Amino acid sequence: MGGFVRDPDVQVRDISISRLNAMIFYDESGAIGILDLVSKNGTFVNGAEVESKLLKEGDLIALGSTKLRLQ
Repeated sequence: MGGFVRDPDVQVRDISISRLNAMIFYDESGAIGILDLVSKNGTFVNGAEVESKLLKEGDLIALGSTKLRLQ
């Protein structure tokens, strides 16, 4: 009997990002958020380290040296 295993949906080639760094999620209302998965180097939104945060258009997400803008 096997357990549930979740693989990354998006893989980023950046050695400063943990294997499972963060999860971006959305709900039925359309709200989008990010959840740090106890990563080694943290998850940042607009320069501030976050454990979890609801996101809005234009937010800059930093994971290691990789930066993503929500559009």
